Amino acid sequence: MIGVNLWGVIHGIRTFLPIMTSQGQGHIVNTASIAGLLPGSQPAYDASKHAIVAITEDLYKHMRDASRSVAVASSVVICRSRATAKPPRPRPRLPAAPQLAAEATPAAASCASTVDQRHELRASRRLSRSSSPPSPARHLGPSRDRPPQRRERTVPPALDRFQARCLTSVGVTDPSQPLREVDVDPDPVRQFTAWFEQAKSAGISQPEAAALATASADGAPSVRMVLIKQAGDDGFVFFTNYDSRKGSELSANPRAALLFHWEPFGRQVRLEGRVERTTREESEAYAHSRPRGSQLSALASPQSRTVESREFLERRVAELDQRHAGADLPLPDHWGGFRLRPETFEFWQHRDNRLHDRLRYTPGPGANWRIERLAP
Repeated sequence: MIGVNLWGVIHGIRTFLPIMTSQGQGHIVNTASIAGLLPGSQPAYDASKHAIVAITEDLYKHMRDASRSVAVASSVVICRSRATAKPPRPRPRLPAAPQLAAEATPAAASCASTVDQRHELRASRRLSRSSSPPSPARHLGPSRDRPPQRRERTVPPALDRFQARCLTSVGVTDPSQPLREVDVDPDPVRQFTAWFEQAKSAGISQPEAAALATASADGAPSVRMVLIKQAGDDGFVFFTNYDSRKGSELSANPRAALLFHWEPFGRQVRLEGRVERTTREESEAYAHSRPRGSQLSALASPQSRTVESREFLERRVAELDQRHAGADLPLPDHWGGFRLRPETFEFWQHRDNRLHDRLRYTPGPGANWRIERLAP
């Protein structure tokens, strides 16, 4: 048994231990001479034992020398890298808070105060969220119950009691505040004017833009965006080409609907009623107040009709400009205004959980208006 186990050790040494020194070559164990020893005799066993001990000691010595060489080389590399490393760039030191406050202008100080208030508001919101119970698992896609986050805006300078209550400190309609019948103006035109001025003061781009819906004589609908140029008790006025699609549909079916949407405030206003043309004097007064380029485009464009190319339109504009150089442009008979006289108004305001507020104005007895609440 001893001989068999020894032969296994010798076979392992013969297979795996052609040992090299730390220089890569050198003393190689003569495993063939060990393999030539025959088991069964005490001299052979002793010789094999002494040979294995010598091999093991030699292997340990070479491994120890190699590890020491690697450690020394690593230390040299680390020292060299530290010696050649560039010193860190000094970071500029900001002045202290009192110094900044002293050097700030009044406008900057007001801005800093606003930023501090926003930070405090965000911190309080995070604290309230951390103390609230965990929310259920989310579904992918937009939430149907949680309203989208709105951008922060400044509050218009002049607000009445209802407006101040319904607008948050960042100028967005508070979805937790209701739009009640007792809060709105009994006159829908004045109520529209109040909302329009808030949208205009908040910096909304083109708050006068509205979607105009018309229908053909057989009831086929169409819709497009227009700019409302006048709004008052006598109606809402917009201008267009009478030969366009909307002009032709309004001539055949003189009823229309308007929709204003002021998304930052979460508000919409809908109007429905009959439509009529403005007078020639009204159309001329507005047309001549427009830039010359806009007047040329109105003259050159056969609106809603097929044209061969954009170059065709540009050539017509150039020809008309040259023909009427130095003179006022004429107003064609096919261009003018329409006036929508609302028969109903609806004021819509966003609320949490899609339970929106909808107040409709319809004509009441005399010159009064009736206010009704509609289900969202």
